[in-house]
Amino acid sequence: MRNLLARMSSRHIILPALAATGFLYILIYLLFSTPASYVHKHSNPAAFDSDTGEFLDAKTLLRKKSSKGREKETLLPKNGHGIWVEGRDIEIMSAIHDLHHQNTSETRIVLPSFLRHSSNRNFLCCFQASPASLDYVQIKANLDFIDLRFVVDLQNAAFECVLNTTAEKSKRLHKLVFFAAETCDQNISSPLKIIYPELRSFEFAVCTKVAYLRLEPHRLLEWFIFMQLIGASKVLTFHNNLDADSLRVFEYYVRTGFLELVEYRPRSKIGGPDVKFTETNGQTRQARQDKTLVVRDCQYRLGGYNFVMTIDFDELPVPIRPFASVNWIVQNLLMNHSDASAFRMDPILLPPEWSNPKPGLYHWQFTSGTHIEPYCRKWIYFPKRTWLAATHESIPKEGYKTYTMPESVLHFLHFRTCKPDWLDVGCDNLTLSIKNERVLDRFSGTMLQKLRKMPLEDLIPDKRYVEQIRKPPRNQAEARKTSDDSIESILN
Repeated sequence: MRNLLARMSSRHIILPALAATGFLYILIYLLFSTPASYVHKHSNPAAFDSDTGEFLDAKTLLRKKSSKGREKETLLPKNGHGIWVEGRDIEIMSAIHDLHHQNTSETRIVLPSFLRHSSNRNFLCCFQASPASLDYVQIKANLDFIDLRFVVDLQNAAFECVLNTTAEKSKRLHKLVFFAAETCDQNISSPLKIIYPELRSFEFAVCTKVAYLRLEPHRLLEWFIFMQLIGASKVLTFHNNLDADSLRVFEYYVRTGFLELVEYRPRSKIGGPDVKFTETNGQTRQARQDKTLVVRDCQYRLGGYNFVMTIDFDELPVPIRPFASVNWIVQNLLMNHSDASAFRMDPILLPPEWSNPKPGLYHWQFTSGTHIEPYCRKWIYFPKRTWLAATHESIPKEGYKTYTMPESVLHFLHFRTCKPDWLDVGCDNLTLSIKNERVLDRFSGTMLQKLRKMPLEDLIPDKRYVEQIRKPPRNQAEARKTSDDSIESILN
């Protein structure tokens, strides 16, 4: 035995064995650590880092991609750009879960978008299989709607991508969605964060169109307070090129949690000039398409609320006694119209030039007006029962109807000058048909109380307005004046 071991330990046997062991070790190292084996294992070209021109291992690439994803994910809320699909004339502005999709075993993601008419409409939604996965669930996008009332450079539209999974599972797995023209393996876009709205039973929200340039701060304050008085739980507003004084009021209500403010840069491209609304381009046909898109966005973003009211900052829906809130009015109307999808509000125009407004409560000084239907009609609609919500239109889902809001329960007041492009209205020959519009009076006391508790000096540049609001009551009768039947006084 000792002789056998001596022979095995000779250099003639040990050296070849060591060489074979070393060669085997090198072979194993090359096989499992080179880029070639990684590409074979992960054939998805996403494993190639186009920024550096290198191949990265899965964990490193995922960390880098996730970091970039988080940066791009905040791009839309931060500066309002949408996501352009490479090789397509399509800009996707948001991705929102449709809470009211009929098939509960599916998850429908709606994509409010801009689309060049008659261009290629085919693209894919690329959902990460899970937040920690490099693989994608690839879904073909389908065109759900396109606004062709008039053809412009880019129409407002909406696409949909439907996942074969429940909403709860999708909410856990799919936080982001990417887009690609042909395949999710190449030329994939930056991501959008998917918005999953929450159910808000027995509440209503207000959606406004795009706020831009200057909106007088004192008028804005009165508007926001009044929305709270009539029962609104939330306001959603998009803004573009907004005056600093106006923005200060918006930011105040963002801090209170009452306002969700989304900056809006439609049709802009990263690195290119931003689209900004001005007096010149803010009323073009393209601008109308731009503004209508946000109403479609509201329909799904606010889909968890019982109903949504779409109005502008120069409009006030005023309940008539005994009603003190819009909630109360709608509940009462549903007793006789259980199949309602929406209620149309016909406006009463109150032109400023027909009055002589002075410092003090602004909206309460206008008492002369006229009816201008069918212009400037707005809607209170139920997202669950509505197929399409637009600025001046509401189309119900099958089985539901739209009705007119009776003036006996609500006056829809519109505070603005008649616009010459309102065809057939005849702005130069408007007939004064309402001489004593006083439905707002019952809310004046509560409005003053609310305003006096606010930091007016920080929010309103008009010192005369602030002085009038801060002025103490002249007598005991004025001191006792309060809103005896607003929603707040009823609840308290």
